[in-house]
Amino acid sequence: MKYYKPNNATIMYLNSSYNCIKNSSITLTLTSAGTGYTAPTVVITPAAGDSGTGCTATIQQTGGVLNTLVITNNGSNYNKLPTITITGGGTGGVITPSFLRTYTYTWNGIPPLVINDLARLSAINIIATGFTTSTPYTYRILGLQYDSRDSFFSDYGQPILSMAQNTNVCSYGSLGGGEFCIILTPQTINSITISVDDDITKIGSGQLASINFVIAIEIEEYDPVITRTDDVYAEATSRLKHMF
Repeated sequence: MKYYKPNNATIMYLNSSYNCIKNSSITLTLTSAGTGYTAPTVVITPAAGDSGTGCTATIQQTGGVLNTLVITNNGSNYNKLPTITITGGGTGGVITPSFLRTYTYTWNGIPPLVINDLARLSAINIIATGFTTSTPYTYRILGLQYDSRDSFFSDYGQPILSMAQNTNVCSYGSLGGGEFCIILTPQTINSITISVDDDITKIGSGQLASINFVIAIEIEEYDPVITRTDDVYAEATSRLKHMF
């Protein structure tokens, strides 16, 4: 018979403004059509020192006037806006870059967390500022999502959500149970990535305001305990404990 018992819990407080890489992708807007273009192409050059890459686009012209800008790849890891150049003859065409309203925060270099058998990851608290009172922000951790609203637990143990409209500050507490948890298999964790947007249903819908947050992540490790099959209640002194 095999069951699990808690062994060790690690709590990390991740601050969006400290020791964190904030990455985003790019969107493009044709803001001036120009004249005289024959075979226009779009050249996207990352800003000096920026690690952004992968944003590509095509553009067409009619009678020398630019039209039909198509973004073929929004790219990733942009921390600064790139420079957009239009080649192919002609003048006056302008394509303006902007960040997509979706952000990914990555904390690298955290002390390695070695999961030997199983562990449970849960967000036990979120405190954020800068969100609008009408739009809850969604924090996504490995596909599970939490929103930027106060959480109060009723007598039945279920969360009752309400917006912190007066203070523009949210705190989401007591997330350590049930559907708020992720089970981790054996692995070594060297970084944590969290995506933030402003829609609780659609990933990548965009972020309408600049927000800052601190999120507390708990990783609780579990060790297997194996007992004799003829001693299901673990009453024998020969009970075995096996650490993987």
